[in-house]
Amino acid sequence: MTSSFTYKSQRFEISEEVLQQNKPDSIVLCVPSSEDSYFIIDGVAHEIWKLINQGQSIEATLNIMADKHSIKPDVMAPEVEKFINNLLEFQIISRVDP
Repeated sequence: MTSSFTYKSQRFEISEEVLQQNKPDSIVLCVPSSEDSYFIIDGVAHEIWKLINQGQSIEATLNIMADKHSIKPDVMAPEVEKFINNLLEFQIISRVDP
């Protein structure tokens, strides 16, 4: 899979219109502008969400997740990028200029 991110230092911010309800092991998102206005993020995606929310870069997110789950960052990268691309597609997050 070719990376859709031109640099690993890319960071993201959560769109202002997104409402969040935190649960112990998941988060419920409400996106009023989307036809599918509710999203539940759980499992590994919830961990990635928290790192994005903390302002971590793609590289830092991959390294943190790889260390936690004993997986090489390159192995995890396609799935992390797929998740981030889905968030971008639904305008849940946006890119932050470096």
